[in-house]
Amino acid sequence: MKKIAVLVVVVLLVVLILLSVTKKKNLDSLTISGRIEVDVVDVSPKVSGEVVRVYFDEGDEVKRGDILVELGREELDEKTNQLIAKKRQVENGIRAKESEIQSYRVKLKQLLIKKEKVSKDVELAIEIAKNEIKVASANVKILEEKKDVIFANLRKVEKDYKRYKTLYNEGAISKSMYEDISLKFDTLKSEFESVKKELESARHYLSNSKKNLERAKLQRKEIDLLDKEIKGIQEVINIKMSEKQGMVESLNEVKAMINELQIKINDTYVRAPIDGVIMSKNINFGEIAVAYQPVYSLYDPKKIYFKGFFPEKYLSRIKLGDKVKVYVDGLEKGFDAKISYVSDRAEFTPKEVQTKEERVKQVFAIKAYFNKPDKYLKPGMPADMIFHFQ
Repeated sequence: MKKIAVLVVVVLLVVLILLSVTKKKNLDSLTISGRIEVDVVDVSPKVSGEVVRVYFDEGDEVKRGDILVELGREELDEKTNQLIAKKRQVENGIRAKESEIQSYRVKLKQLLIKKEKVSKDVELAIEIAKNEIKVASANVKILEEKKDVIFANLRKVEKDYKRYKTLYNEGAISKSMYEDISLKFDTLKSEFESVKKELESARHYLSNSKKNLERAKLQRKEIDLLDKEIKGIQEVINIKMSEKQGMVESLNEVKAMINELQIKINDTYVRAPIDGVIMSKNINFGEIAVAYQPVYSLYDPKKIYFKGFFPEKYLSRIKLGDKVKVYVDGLEKGFDAKISYVSDRAEFTPKEVQTKEERVKQVFAIKAYFNKPDKYLKPGMPADMIFHFQ
């Protein structure tokens, strides 16, 4: 009995020691089972069309911008060519309209120059005529006053002349006295006739000056006619400018339609959005590609990662940036990685994931990106991640 009791005690001690070692081991590190995964980029065309060429197959490496699939674009090319022809037609129309507008602008400039010259000439002619009228009026007044004075003297001398003539004939005065009065009378008559002619000439000059003024004023009507012609040409230019603007707007619409078609033509070339590897090809030559339906799926081999599920009770012991080791079946070496993502939502352990924890307990999805992704690491491979607690 004593031997049995001692054996039981020894077994219990061994069990306790084993449990203690296992608990310590669990606290030092944790193994998480999961898979190698990548973020898949689905590539879809923006337009629908028949596939006329396929450039890559599954497993091929591509560079960003590489053409993956080419779709037929005959109808788009035809529409584009029609619009380009229309664009040229409208551009020719705009050039013709601009030439027409320019000719009207030249004519307008000529009329403005002519109006300016005529205006200056008219105003100068009016000013000259007014000055001539002023001078002629003053001269007429002077001559009229002079004529009146001479006429008054002439009348007086004429009476003296007649009286002296009678006295001379009667012998009452000397011949010299008669000749003096006679000379004076003849002189005044000559002066009177001369003033009359000067006055008549001055009045004629005044009349002509007034006529010149009227003619100059009439020339203002020519300015009015020029103003009307200028206004008419300006209105025509405005109309032509409006027509040109309509053509420009039409041209812009055609350009916008061409650009839109060019975008659609460019969209017939389905290009790789990233540097990566083709995971799957979902289209073949001759098939109809549907807009926004994936034709290729790519992934970036430089951004491959391990995905697993971390037990909730250890969540407080990990953080972003923690280093881990990942092992895959068939390879002895481990791959260095670091925790780059920890989900903020708990979930029950997925059935396909094998862990040493009870399945009913909640876990958090984690991702560990590899420091140096290896070509042997492929999406979907099962893997184990070993995490050493700090």
